[in-house]
Amino acid sequence: MEASDGSISYRYENDLNGNPTWIKDKVNHFEQTRKYDPWSRLKVETCFAGTKEEMKVYFRHDNLGRVTRFRAPDNSYVHYGYHHGHLLLGAYISWQ
Repeated sequence: MEASDGSISYRYENDLNGNPTWIKDKVNHFEQTRKYDPWSRLKVETCFAGTKEEMKVYFRHDNLGRVTRFRAPDNSYVHYGYHHGHLLLGAYISWQ
């Protein structure tokens, strides 16, 4: 995807399920890779910004496909809880 004035320029690669596995922003020199489980749920996202220094975030899901935990690059976690199918407001952060 590119804008005629060069302000936007993205390249994408997708897996066989149509999930984006590689995204490159050629204008801002930013790259992402994404890995999915067999049910197309995002498991790992790796970001590279200019210097090729990578930052990874990880996702865990329950058997209904909802995110239950997000792990940030600093190894902090955000835990998500659900009750009767709705996200509880009591998400919390922890560090290991």
